[in-house]
Amino acid sequence: MDRHGGNIFDKRIEHDFSVSLSPLGMPKGVEQAIRDSIEAFSSYPDTNQVRLRKALGKALNVKWNEICCGNGAADLIYRIPRAIKHFAKRRNGLIVAPAFAEYGRSLEESGFQARYHILDESSDYVPTDSLIKRIEDENYDVVFISNPANPTGRALLNEYMNELALVCESNDTFLVVDECFIELTDSPQNYTLINEIERLPHSVLLRSFTKTFAMAGLRLGYCICGDTDVAAAIMDSGQPWSISAPSEAAGLAALKEKEYVRNAVMLISAERARLTEALRAMGLRVTSSDANYIMFNTKGSAFDGMDIRELLIERGILIRDCSNFIGLEKGYYRIAVKGPEENKKLIDELKRIIPGSVSK
Repeated sequence: MDRHGGNIFDKRIEHDFSVSLSPLGMPKGVEQAIRDSIEAFSSYPDTNQVRLRKALGKALNVKWNEICCGNGAADLIYRIPRAIKHFAKRRNGLIVAPAFAEYGRSLEESGFQARYHILDESSDYVPTDSLIKRIEDENYDVVFISNPANPTGRALLNEYMNELALVCESNDTFLVVDECFIELTDSPQNYTLINEIERLPHSVLLRSFTKTFAMAGLRLGYCICGDTDVAAAIMDSGQPWSISAPSEAAGLAALKEKEYVRNAVMLISAERARLTEALRAMGLRVTSSDANYIMFNTKGSAFDGMDIRELLIERGILIRDCSNFIGLEKGYYRIAVKGPEENKKLIDELKRIIPGSVSK
């Protein structure tokens, strides 16, 4: 089974709902910036990423030397544990699940033991005080959590995230918050720790241009650290040329695309509501999402026991099978929120595979 979404290369896929990118596609300004910078492609990029890091610092109102850029967020997910193990005492990590599989792999490859705090449907996949108590009692070196969560789409409010971060601080526990999808939520300021990062030396916030600006093929992510020594360690933990010249050009241009982001958020908000309603009308169990993707499961529905991913592939549509997420099982799926026409196509094809449908 595919480890991740986006594997369209050995399939005849017309509509890829398995990757959750902005439905507006790459901004025209970013495309033009890549073309305009082509002469720079013959030279090595800046290993210190100064130009891009300073631009990010200005845009985010944080210190530029607390920012690190990488070859996509996945690159940083692996570099962060390699860096923080030099500050760690116990070599153990906790992952709030369901979660992206690479968190666990990155910890284990760096010599940490990965444990899981598994949320379930009974709690609506929202962590409670039990997570905070576990961190207080069990003394972890590092905790991975995504906000909004992947694949559920649930976003945690600042109040809870602040409490979680402060508990981690008191225990010398690094808190890695994957905020890669946060800019495509309706109100990012209600969820992010970025305004508190200066007083949280053990916190690392992970973000990605990939999702916000639909530039997955360019591979560009970054993290914001609460401590410059941690940032320096992350910079030193990977290969020296972790971002390419076209990626740097794209990132610099993307930071100017504020109207694009506002339009993307408005479209996602409207289409997420429409998709959620349509899925529930078919009897599917849909988790309420704050992100640009939706998770649902087929239990108790007309689709129960069917491999709808494979059935949709036959119809040129790819969705994300979530059964390889820790804490989930067969029958759980994630779909991206796309534009109206593609979303309608997905719903129409789902209706056609309902047993007994007359529109097959």
